[in-house]
Parts: sequence; C-alpha cells; structure tokens
Amino acid sequence: MDLRQIREIFEPTPERYQAKNLNEVLAIVDKILDGRGPYDALRRAIDYLHIPKRYRPQIVRQWKLKGRPPFKDFAPYSHYVFRVEACFDMAIGMGLVPARDSKNFIDIMYAYYLPFCEVFASTDKLHRQMIPLFLRDNQRFVWGTDIKSDAVKLRTYYESLPAEVKNSGSLRYASLPPKNGDFLVAKIFDELRLGWREW
Repeated sequence: MDLRQIREIFEPTPERYQAKNLNEVLAIVDKILDGRGPYDALRRAIDYLHIPKRYRPQIVRQWKLKGRPPFKDFAPYSHYVFRVEACFDMAIGMGLVPARDSKNFIDIMYAYYLPFCEVFASTDKLHRQMIPLFLRDNQRFVWGTDIKSDAVKLRTYYESLPAEVKNSGSLRYASLPPKNGDFLVAKIFDELRLGWREW
C-alpha cells in the first residue's frame, strides 16, 4: 500500500477541511458523517468501505425497514470502522501521520479489535497516537512495555507465594490481581472493575 497516494487524495486545500491535530481530524470525520442526514451517512460508508454493489440494495432496504435510523444505530461496527479508516486517511493527508511507512496501513487495522476489548496494549507509535481517540469510557490504552514490565512483577509475586497457596491452583490465587503491592493490572482493575478489592 502506497500511503503517499492516500496523502495526495486527502491533502487539504484552502477549500477543504484542515486540522492541527488528530482530535480535530476525528471531529471533521464525525461532521461529515452526521452532517447531511442518515441516508447520506449510509451511502458514504457503503462507498468508503467498498461494499460490493450486489449487497447495496439489500442494505438500503434493511435500513428503510428499520425506520431509517442514524447510521451509527443501524450498523454500529461499520460506523466505527468508517470513523477509523476515514480518520487515518485524513490524518495522512494532513501530514499528522507519516505517509512514508506503509506498515501503518496494517497497524491501523488492529484498531478494528478495539470495540471488543476493555484494554488495548501496544508498543506501536501509531496506536499510541490513534487508539485513544476511539476509546469508550470503559476502555483503556496501555503502553505495551508497561504491561510487559507488570507481567514480570506479577510473575515474581506469584512465584514467591507459599507452596500451599500455589498448590491450590492459579484459578484460585490469581483470578484477580494482587490486592497489595504496586501493580499496573490492579490499577486498571481499580478503574474498570469498581469494588473488585472487596470480592
């Protein structure tokens, strides 16, 4: 994938949208998606996501049968993927994401997993830039080296437990993070699993 082609397509001109940072890029994407009503958003997404023509009439029929809802309600995951792809493409066009590294095209696809997890860990710089844009309130991005360091600390902690505790099985003694000590996983649980320390 030659990202320079994407940059040429999405490069801003005085007549087109311009942004100083990725938050502004995503705001532009949302404005485009929400600006002209539900059908326009649906049509744009169908085109942008390269939905084969043979499926398009069926999709529109389903949308009409469901009462012509907003695109994000009709197809939440497709809406999410559209936002990620459009934000990525515009960010390249505006020079906020480098166009020289074609690996970024593959890396951004890992964002498609985000709706299905609570913690997204990565050591990829592109992920560090873009994943926080799409996090829900009940999700966290964690820098990969931090979680790896924490895993080493956890291993040391669990290996130091008395033999009788370890013999009880890891599902008993390690189903939750340690409630004492300074562990990143425990801090994440504090944010996402309120009250877990009383379990």
